[in-house]
Amino acid sequence: ITRLPVYARMAEEQIAYLNAHLFDAATGAFYGCEDFLGKESGELSSDEEFFSILDECIYIDANTQTIVAYLDAAETLAEPRCRERALHALEFLWERCRTPNGAMTHYYHGAAHVAGLLEDQVYMGIALLKAHSITRDTRYLDRATALAEFILVRLKNPQGGYYDIDVPGPALSAFRLTLIAQNGRAASFFLTLAQAAQNSRYRDAALWALAAFNGDFSSYGLDAAFFGQALGEYAEGL
Repeated sequence: ITRLPVYARMAEEQIAYLNAHLFDAATGAFYGCEDFLGKESGELSSDEEFFSILDECIYIDANTQTIVAYLDAAETLAEPRCRERALHALEFLWERCRTPNGAMTHYYHGAAHVAGLLEDQVYMGIALLKAHSITRDTRYLDRATALAEFILVRLKNPQGGYYDIDVPGPALSAFRLTLIAQNGRAASFFLTLAQAAQNSRYRDAALWALAAFNGDFSSYGLDAAFFGQALGEYAEGL
């Protein structure tokens, strides 16, 4: 947007950090995070006051957002290695982080774990559509469509919107919830898919997410941000 070199340098520094510290060469994807912890006074055997711990889980939602950022960087910074790394990571997620019924799982740590969360299907779908828009490879569009169908079959709330999980589990996952932030992102995914596939059925799917919430949105706070963005995207297509 601005073409200011300072922003390009900041992006390059972020990419360099990810490549040096969070990239997993064995899978081609990215670790969850690097936590920095302060040492106790008796542990200071060097000048370093902090030590770091890597979360070596590969989270689908975090990786897909990283993939989209790398694909954007490949174009904006004219850096083809970002594109190669993004597409490699995307392929790993698709091949190793899905269940037999086609659902994306939430994370990978030696094996794929926790299947059927709405956000993981949506974020993966968005990354696949981004890859399709850049490469024009129809397999990415086909994969995004498959995830959309999973959402429509397994996560659709008959009362409106989409549930956050496929199968209830223990503790906080014991109940299926229809959440405004997640439905906002789902609507954006469906709208992008409708455009890419030239299929109005997915625009209807986006409206199903949006129509589930109305009235005063102030009580939702920042959770309404993605929903508001999706409303604007829907209105632009009217």
